[in-house]
Amino acid sequence: FRRLLGRRRCVVVVDGFYEWQDDKESVGRTKQPWYVNLGDAPMMMAGLYDRWVDAVGDEMLTVSVITTDASSRLEWLHDRMPVVLRGASVLAWLGDESEQLPSLKKLLRPYNGDDLSWHPTTKRMNKMDYTADDCASPVKIAPTSKITDFFAGTVKAPKTTGHAAPPERDTTPADPAALEQENRKIEGNHTSGPDQDPGLAAEDAGAVPLEVGCLQCTFLNRVGRRSCEMCGHALGGPEPRSPNPTPNPSPHAKRMIQGEGEVQGEEEPRPTKRRK
Repeated sequence: FRRLLGRRRCVVVVDGFYEWQDDKESVGRTKQPWYVNLGDAPMMMAGLYDRWVDAVGDEMLTVSVITTDASSRLEWLHDRMPVVLRGASVLAWLGDESEQLPSLKKLLRPYNGDDLSWHPTTKRMNKMDYTADDCASPVKIAPTSKITDFFAGTVKAPKTTGHAAPPERDTTPADPAALEQENRKIEGNHTSGPDQDPGLAAEDAGAVPLEVGCLQCTFLNRVGRRSCEMCGHALGGPEPRSPNPTPNPSPHAKRMIQGEGEVQGEEEPRPTKRRK
């Protein structure tokens, strides 16, 4: 561009320019466009133009905008910005073609005037072909949270709905007299009364309850029951027996024990099937 600086300087007049905010620490977010302007006044940028002819013979005019370091008010948005000319600097830029390079470089400095303003615009501007009327209209954006802030504990977790908060624990020290009275009530509830099953009372006391067999189905019932738990047959008051009673030997077995030997022609009786 050095050959253009001496004789083809120009001023590019615009309403404003766009810059996209790129937050590298945000996750899953698109770039946010910002519109920078001078309010109602037009913005004049320092530029260079050129004219050339292509292979077909068509003439084309091109223009380039000169950029510089961002001003202190815009360095949060980007590290570069266009060279904005105001007042006498416009005439100096468009002055004599013989103007020396050192004097022109003094004009290429960041603009930091009080009339410099900016606001966020719609993200539809991320498409190059978007030219609607709201392309420069201000929009409201929610503050973005960084992923590092979440792990640092500065981002609050969303509140859950539909669940009641757990009740607070009572940390008041208990009264010893009240605890003793409550324990007596609990012990009284476990004592056996007139309607309580004696077998259950014996089991609560840690003893092994005695059992009595049913004459109908031979089911072993707890002592104190009036009817069988299995078949409902009335228990006729047989003597209680221990959990491991010794079975009564059959007549055939009694003869073998007494030494009489086997009886010819007499078969050992088959065991009676028990009802399940």
